[in-house]
Amino acid sequence: MCDKIIPNLTSMKKHWPLVGALFSLFLFLIAANLYPGGTMASSNTVGYDWANNTISALFQPNALNGDTNPARYFAITAMFVYCLSLTFIFRRISKNSTSKVHQKIIQIAGIGFAVYAFLIVTPMHNLMVSIALVFFIVTVVSMLHNLYLQKNNQLLVLGLACISIPLINATLYYGDFIYEILPAVQKIGAVACAVWFILVYYYDQRTIAIQTVHKASASTGTRT
Repeated sequence: MCDKIIPNLTSMKKHWPLVGALFSLFLFLIAANLYPGGTMASSNTVGYDWANNTISALFQPNALNGDTNPARYFAITAMFVYCLSLTFIFRRISKNSTSKVHQKIIQIAGIGFAVYAFLIVTPMHNLMVSIALVFFIVTVVSMLHNLYLQKNNQLLVLGLACISIPLINATLYYGDFIYEILPAVQKIGAVACAVWFILVYYYDQRTIAIQTVHKASASTGTRT
């Protein structure tokens, strides 16, 4: 009985990042539904405006219309769950790196990115965004180079497309221009990168599983 349960638990554990990301999205949707209203352009809007409210608006004690923001507790929990999922993803991805250098960079910078990304919910939002961006760039550059060395052109091209969106968002944020499109670009970039991280994670888990089968076959002298 235990022999059956343990493999099932191991199989379930593999999907924790996906479950965490989906649960985080669910909590963000609840938070958006609870947001009282107000945007940077107008304090008279009602509810969360997906096109004009940034994600960070959900973390604030008060909404932009001045009301107390009950959404923040769900939004902060959602961010914590998502960043915890990222930590798990980066640790697992690092194990399938082509070199020790890639392994250390992805693990350390990736976890650093997850930690500082969560800290954007604090009053030090602007500083944490800047630090998280540095860790993000280091992490994704290492991941992209790792995919290049693995000759995984599909995930490499997809990654370049996905990470270009947050970089555009950063340009708008720091350049302080065309701000009206920043909330939409921010959300598209966040979703695109989350999807890419999960796809790379599953690719690496599949690769590790295949390598494990080959090693087991070689040790027993059987052919796969």
